[in-house]
Amino acid sequence: MCQGSQSSREESWAKLQQVYAALIKAQMEKQGVSVRQLVEERKIKASQRNRFYERVAEGSLPCKELNKVLARLDIDQIRAALTVRCFADPDAYE
Repeated sequence: MCQGSQSSREESWAKLQQVYAALIKAQMEKQGVSVRQLVEERKIKASQRNRFYERVAEGSLPCKELNKVLARLDIDQIRAALTVRCFADPDAYE
């Protein structure tokens, strides 16, 4: 029973990360910001450029870089967290 609960929590966490990645991607598209631009502005390391959205979705982007990206995109972390947890839809952020 514990394993099932752990697995369920991990799946739930993975889903939240995927929605968070979708929110970042949607905001980047809306604002016309590319992953290359994030590298040039030193928000993320060049080594993080490949598979950027996948890294966000799997939670492997370092927190420091994620925070820089959120600040660059002017994404309010509390509002984003509510969007991801309550609505599970990146479009609900607006």
